[in-house]
Amino acid sequence: MFITCGHIGYTMKRRHFFDNLTSILMFAILGTFISAVVVGGFLYLLGSIGLSLQMPLAECLAFGALISSTDPVTTLAVFQELHLFYIVFGESVLNDAISIVLFNTFVKFIGVTEVHAHAVSYAVLDFIGVCVGSILVGVTFGCLSSIALKHVKGLAVMHEVSLFVLVAYIPFLVAEVLELSGIVAILFAGMFMRHYTFNNLSSAAKDM
Repeated sequence: MFITCGHIGYTMKRRHFFDNLTSILMFAILGTFISAVVVGGFLYLLGSIGLSLQMPLAECLAFGALISSTDPVTTLAVFQELHLFYIVFGESVLNDAISIVLFNTFVKFIGVTEVHAHAVSYAVLDFIGVCVGSILVGVTFGCLSSIALKHVKGLAVMHEVSLFVLVAYIPFLVAEVLELSGIVAILFAGMFMRHYTFNNLSSAAKDM
């Protein structure tokens, strides 16, 4: 998955993505959250009345977050020539990452018998912190890779390309070590590397 997200971040049309960023974030964050809560709540309700396996609410919400990650391949094919394409595409790019972050957030409540208001506030802040931190990791490594390739000269073409690919996936590892979202980090790293780092490659490396 992280390879796919890195590739998507690298190849996407950034102008269309950022032009529709408000709508994309609303659907990706709010839409995914609503989907997870509705599915999880409905599953919990079915378990409470004996129509399904009864599970704690936190587990139901984690399951809801897990299946809220959708793949709108057919929808994108229909919207190919429409303005809606970029909104749906942008949402689908962030949807997987948001689902993973939501899942990890809900998992932290499994086994907790009492949930207080401060715990919910902490979960919200943790969710925001993970998202923002992951973006910062991706952007930071995207900028660092651009600076590094700008000042490192005389490399063989294969070494240059290998370094480019290697640096592209380091944000994933760093974000995971920091308990952030590697998927979000590598997505934004790919976007910044396409815009900045690519221009610092040699002509031969760009043609590969």
